[in-house]
Amino acid sequence: MRISYLQLFIIFCLLLLFLSDLPKLASRIKHKINSYKKNK
Repeated sequence: MRISYLQLFIIFCLLLLFLSDLPKLASRIKHKINSYKKNK
């Protein structure tokens, strides 16, 4: 299977989006866990 440069580029962009969104997601999860602990 031959991968074209366009496909590689799209995969790369998706990866960048995912990686840049990861810290936000992690902090959101941490915040949810903290608020859950406080409510207990």
